[in-house]
Amino acid sequence: MTDLSAFPITRRWPVQNPDILQLFSLNTPNGVKASIMLEETGLPYEPHLIDIGKNESWTPEFLSLNPNGKIPAIIDPEAPDGKPFGLAESGAIGRVRVAYAEANWNRIESWHPRPEAFYGIGPFADIGVYPLTILTAMFGPARRVTAFGTVVYPDRTTLAGEAFTPGAPDFGVAVVELASGVVVRVTANFYVSHLTKQRGIELHGDTGSIFLSDWQEFDATVELAPFGDPYEPVEVENPFQGIDWGRALGDLSEAIVTGRPHSATGAQAAHVVEILDAIALSVAEGRAVEVTSSFVRPMLGSNGSGPT
Repeated sequence: MTDLSAFPITRRWPVQNPDILQLFSLNTPNGVKASIMLEETGLPYEPHLIDIGKNESWTPEFLSLNPNGKIPAIIDPEAPDGKPFGLAESGAIGRVRVAYAEANWNRIESWHPRPEAFYGIGPFADIGVYPLTILTAMFGPARRVTAFGTVVYPDRTTLAGEAFTPGAPDFGVAVVELASGVVVRVTANFYVSHLTKQRGIELHGDTGSIFLSDWQEFDATVELAPFGDPYEPVEVENPFQGIDWGRALGDLSEAIVTGRPHSATGAQAAHVVEILDAIALSVAEGRAVEVTSSFVRPMLGSNGSGPT
């Protein structure tokens, strides 16, 4: 009988028949791919339910098999070298532990006729919300926020020549600690031009980094760098040109037709609002603020096309 005790995941999800493939998954559009393949090929396997709704894919036991926290994952008791081997969705940069996001949005008064309302709420609520939504969709809910904010450019003038002063910080930096262990740093402001080199999203993992030049343009540049090496461009197959404003509605329509959960949920939206409130409170009181709400991470699709 094969000994699978070296795999910590088997302590949480005990194995009944260690001599066959062990499948750790859920009946999601992505999760069923492995089971369909196994059924079609006739390979015997033992299924184990991973409830991503309870964030079980981010438990230490599951992460020991797949550091990316994604289903499906498989233990093969008879790898080519005769020893049990873990198979999981590959991560080009290993387990992600740090993410940087930039939201530099120029000076609103340089193009908007009535910019005062933007300066009343500040850049996090206006533009920082977008990378926060993207990163929590990728890596799960937040648990604590530490933030700094200030007014760096108090003397503003509208296009009509009217002077005004921002009512909220026009520059801020937030460190958001996620439940999955990923630490996110988001910079948002209404001062630096959006043409700055500090832009987009950067993900840093144990074995490398990924750079996305823009978090709203679907045809943004993607670059990959093994740890210690320079970035190299990655070809993206047939990206949508610009911003696909109707993508969310298309995903919702497809979800209704097929009966699957839609990607954008009210629970995540409410969670991101709590993060924004925590940022504002942290800035005002100069302390870390806990985030208590949660949500189920959506299944991410290929090239932003919805779950596949």
